[in-house]
Amino acid sequence: MLGNTIALYADYRKSSRVITCPSDYLFQSDLDNLQLWSQQDLMDFNIKKCKLMRITKKRTPFCFDLQIDNRALEEAFEFSA
Repeated sequence: MLGNTIALYADYRKSSRVITCPSDYLFQSDLDNLQLWSQQDLMDFNIKKCKLMRITKKRTPFCFDLQIDNRALEEAFEFSA
């Protein structure tokens, strides 16, 4: 099982995790830890700018609802810089 990868930038963070089976789906706890960390730094996530992107080759991907601060993340299907 691979762990969570976090990239920190000046004003945003990117987090990812490889999911090979439903039992290693720990990404919600990763998001919860990021939320706690941001609160300790007195910074809030702008949920409107937080997106979920699933990258998979599976015909039936694992789909779990993810949230930050009890608010569901919007799913994005493409990325633009």
